[in-house]
Amino acid sequence: MKTPPDDYRAAYIFWKQLSVEDRKLKRVARELGIVLPKSPDKAVAILNRLSRQIRRWEKRGFVRHSVLRAKSEAANRPERVPDLEQELRQRFPLRHVVVCDVSRIAESDPYRRDDEVHQSLGKWGGRILNVCLRGDSEVVGTGGGRGPYYSALACQFNDRVDYPRKVISLTGRINAKDWAPEATSYLDADRVAAELAGNLRIREVLQAGSDIAARTKGPAIPCEQVTFALIGVGALAGGHRLLNYKEYQELAPIREELSRLSELIQQIEGRPKKSTDQPVNHWVGDLCNRLFVCEPPGAPRATRKAKHELMELVERLNEKLLSPKLNDIRDICRRGAVMAVCGGRHKAMPIWHLLKQGEPVVSHLIVDKPCCEQILSIENSSNARDRQSSTE
Repeated sequence: MKTPPDDYRAAYIFWKQLSVEDRKLKRVARELGIVLPKSPDKAVAILNRLSRQIRRWEKRGFVRHSVLRAKSEAANRPERVPDLEQELRQRFPLRHVVVCDVSRIAESDPYRRDDEVHQSLGKWGGRILNVCLRGDSEVVGTGGGRGPYYSALACQFNDRVDYPRKVISLTGRINAKDWAPEATSYLDADRVAAELAGNLRIREVLQAGSDIAARTKGPAIPCEQVTFALIGVGALAGGHRLLNYKEYQELAPIREELSRLSELIQQIEGRPKKSTDQPVNHWVGDLCNRLFVCEPPGAPRATRKAKHELMELVERLNEKLLSPKLNDIRDICRRGAVMAVCGGRHKAMPIWHLLKQGEPVVSHLIVDKPCCEQILSIENSSNARDRQSSTE
C-alpha cells in the first residue's frame, strides 16, 4: 500500500492504533498493508507527520473521534470531552489535551469531591504517561500533589516497553495529602517519584531529601537532566498548604513571609463571590511549588503599592523554596515534554496564566470539564477586554 495512507478513514485507524491504543508500529503497518521505510527515524517522522495531518482533518471536520467505555481497565477512566479538548488546542500551544467529564462523581462534600476529581484525572494521567514515556535515555522529573500522585499510581508496567532510566524529584518535601480526614499518605514529590519508579520498575531514583523550606538545603535539583516532567498546578486559596502554614512544620522557616502573603491575598482578592458561574480571580498560583503572580482580567485592580509588595514577597519566598524556576520547567518543555495534571475551577486562573506565556511551559494538560470551561471563560473575557481597549 501507500505511505502514509491517503484515505481519511484508513489514515485515522493507523494513527489511532499507534497513538491511542499504544500498539507497535511495525505490527499495525503490516496488518494494514502499509510499507514503512527501513530507517526507524524515517518511520517515526511519518507517524509525526500523520499525527499533524489528523489534527488538521479534525479541525476541518473530516474525522472525529470519541472515547467510549470498554470492558477493560479503560472502563474505569472518565469519559473525555473532545469538543473542549479541540478548543483548548486551538487557543493555546498545547501538544496534547485531556478534558475529563467528572459529572458522574456524586460526592457532595466539596473537599472529598475534589479528591475524587483528582483520582479521575490521575487515571488518564497514568494512561498518557504510559504512552509518552519511551526509551531508557529519558529522565522523568516529578512534582508533588494529588494529580501527579494518582497519575503515577495509575501507570502500568509493560515488559515490552523500554522505560526511563531515572526518576528525579523536582521539589522539596512538603506533606501535601488528600482532604480525607483518614488520609495518612503524604503526596510530595519524593513520594510521587518513588511510586512511579516502583510501578515502572525504574531502578535509579533521585529524591530531594530536604524539606521544601529547609534552612540548610540539599544539593541543587538537576533539572537539566530531565526530559519529561509530571507536575501539578495550584492556586493559593482555600486549603492550600502555603496558606495553612501553621499546620506544617516544614514551613516553619518561612512562616513570617507566609503570614504576610495570606494577609495580602485576602486584601487584594477580598471575599470570594458566592456565584459559581464566573471565573475565580486568584492572584497567586504555584507550578511545582514555584510561586507566580497572575493579574486576573476583569478583576478589581489592586493598588500599585499592594501589587508591588505582592510581587516582591513572592520573589522572596521563591528564593527560600526548594523548587525549580519557571525557566527550568520551560527548558524541560523545550527539549521534551511537561505534563500538568490538575483540576478544580479554582485552578483555572493559574493554568490560564501559564498557557498564555510566550514560550510554552506546559505541553500536555489533563483537566476536568468545569476547570476547562473556566479557562475558556477567562480567555474570552481577556480577548473581549483587549478588543475594547483597542477601540478606545
